[in-house]
Amino acid sequence: MRTCPKVVMFDMDGVLVKCRSSWRMLHLAFGSEPLIKELMGARKFVSGEISYEDWMRLDIEAMAAALGRPPRKEEVEEIFRGAELDEDAQAVIEGLKEMGIIVGIVSGGIDILAEMIAERLGVSRDMVFANKLIFKDGVLTSGEEVVNPLRKDELLRRISVRLGIPLKGFAYVGDSVWDINALRVVGLPILVSRDPAEASAIAKEVPNLVVVERLGKVLSVVRKACSTPNN
Repeated sequence: MRTCPKVVMFDMDGVLVKCRSSWRMLHLAFGSEPLIKELMGARKFVSGEISYEDWMRLDIEAMAAALGRPPRKEEVEEIFRGAELDEDAQAVIEGLKEMGIIVGIVSGGIDILAEMIAERLGVSRDMVFANKLIFKDGVLTSGEEVVNPLRKDELLRRISVRLGIPLKGFAYVGDSVWDINALRVVGLPILVSRDPAEASAIAKEVPNLVVVERLGKVLSVVRKACSTPNN
């Protein structure tokens, strides 16, 4: 039985926004994507060879190398202003808020974009969690881990304690294997995917997973859970 959630947390990249990676948005804009492929930061992180902050450092150094200088904050902001919201994002967030449900963002993406998206969607700033870019005198110098992509479950537990709401009263909306650890711990795990093979693989890892083809279906999934007797 699926529990009616009191909190719905969303992944950002590929869910609330159309881009699958806010980091890749920067690499494409700054011309650093070839360097990142050579550095193999993702593989090294997943294998445990480097920390997440090490991976962030590799990304930032690659951007600086491609540009011939570190990126400036206004350049990063300008790139992210071009990020497209999913066409259903506004309606889903508004619909959940009308039901009295708390909404938030837990993303392995970048804080600048997450805060922009939160403002556009009316998500409270204290419910937005994404990795922080550090600037000194307007120049990008480093990154600070806020959301480890492989440990989103730990962050959800901390949010649960802070709100005084058990994780069975949470829903999490993700779109990829990076969300498995978060989907496993909530009462209502929802995957937005148009890839049957990927969805099937994730479903094997996540009991009671609900798969929808587009973000707009999330609202009906939550309404159904909340209309079920004893919820």
